[in-house]
Amino acid sequence: FNRDMLMKIDQHQLFKYYKKLRNPHPYGFGSWEGHVNKIKDLQRQLKDLIYEAKRAGCAIPPHVEQAANLPVRIRPG
Repeated sequence: FNRDMLMKIDQHQLFKYYKKLRNPHPYGFGSWEGHVNKIKDLQRQLKDLIYEAKRAGCAIPPHVEQAANLPVRIRPG
């Protein structure tokens, strides 16, 4: 995920200063918690799509399944 790489770098110091949803970055970069929630939501959507594709008999590339199951980053670095 590109978002995971951005969280690793944490260029806008969301983890340090803007961790909670109720305290987002003042210039629209969101919050750490918001990014974590978004990744979890995207992974749930991807898992649903994988499930439907498998039910239809489609092959799923390994990297797609891996992306759906990657642990969500809990801190930068």
